[in-house]
Amino acid sequence: MKRASAADGLDLYLPASTTRPAHALETALRAAVVDGRLPAGTRLPASRALATDLGIARSTVSEIYSRLAAEERTLALALAADALANGLSS
Repeated sequence: MKRASAADGLDLYLPASTTRPAHALETALRAAVVDGRLPAGTRLPASRALATDLGIARSTVSEIYSRLAAEERTLALALAADALANGLSS
């Protein structure tokens, strides 16, 4: 397993023989959120540093960061719309 070590204390593990590093990184980041190693608001390491630590392409890290950020924005918009709808129906 590859481990991110110098990335600001973030402890991620990726299978060493993965043929899908993007999927492995996304899974590892989601697992870190779920189990509390990556609390909300935590600043993620720079894509270059994390890519170097994990031995994967920087573009892979950037792709996953973008995907997760878009997902977060979508969730935030959905929650805001729900709150607005609930406020209007009260």
